[in-house]
Amino acid sequence: MKKRVALLYGGTSSEHEVSRLGYEYVKELIDRSDYEPLPVYIDISGEWHITLRGKDLAAYPTGREGGSLYTDYGFIKIDAAIPLLHGAGGEDGSVQGALEIAHIPYVGARVSESAVCLDKAYAKAVASSLGIPTLGCVYLTKSESVDEALRRTKETVGLPAFIKPARLGSSVGAYPVNTEDEFTKLYPLAREAANGPVMVESLLTDKRELECAFCEINGKKLITPPGEILIEGFYGYGEKYGGKTETRAVADVDGEIRDRLIGYSRLLGESLGLRHLARLDFFLSGEEIYFNEINTFPGFTRESLYPKMLLAAGIDLKKALSSFIEDAIRDRPI
Repeated sequence: MKKRVALLYGGTSSEHEVSRLGYEYVKELIDRSDYEPLPVYIDISGEWHITLRGKDLAAYPTGREGGSLYTDYGFIKIDAAIPLLHGAGGEDGSVQGALEIAHIPYVGARVSESAVCLDKAYAKAVASSLGIPTLGCVYLTKSESVDEALRRTKETVGLPAFIKPARLGSSVGAYPVNTEDEFTKLYPLAREAANGPVMVESLLTDKRELECAFCEINGKKLITPPGEILIEGFYGYGEKYGGKTETRAVADVDGEIRDRLIGYSRLLGESLGLRHLARLDFFLSGEEIYFNEINTFPGFTRESLYPKMLLAAGIDLKKALSSFIEDAIRDRPI
């Protein structure tokens, strides 16, 4: 009998549309001989929907029958879930917690690991504690005024700087700023997008953006050689998902740099308890490497670098997804 796998997509964050694109790709990749995919759409307000018998129905995760979704037509048994969600409500541990309470096994990082990795400042603190270089930053709460944020930024990292929401991805609400006037104009936009804390980092003007893929297959945790984002200037949302960016699945770096990146990624993966899949991002400036951030459910669209890095490393995407699902079922929440 095929195992029913709920593909959760959409979500409440500003990365809603990115999640939709990832869902379309994963839906094609999942092995239909072993699994029955069940699309579960989470709308921007947080309501869960499935379509049965031509009707759009509300769905609610529940622990009945060992993990199921409750609908107007009764309980639908769920063998596993893939939360194809990003940012708040997706990678922050909240949907993972809902699935754990409902006893539904799921792919990806657990609750606490998801929460720590999503918050860029927390992840940087872990990296720094492990001896991995990071850029200077200041952590700003919603309650701080623009003037106070600017004062703290100038005292801590100076200008130019880079503003970004602490708990979002896909470069939503992220801006490079060079002057006080730019800061005053753009900081409120970042804060509005974040709906939470904002980070301001030192700005590297001469850098390369390198990424390693973490992948756990049949119990073996792998780190791919780094890939690279090939772009001049700021790698924003439009560049990531508008077909405007060239990527290289295997970056042209010397062996010493490659080994350091893989070593840092492996150390972070072990220390943060990564599971199944993740992407670890770094900056390279000259010979200096700086940790940037971790995505515990990286973009999985046709344009995303993560699946391209797996393919370049000889990893079959369909088999990888099957391994993630089977491991989640074996390691199901109690």
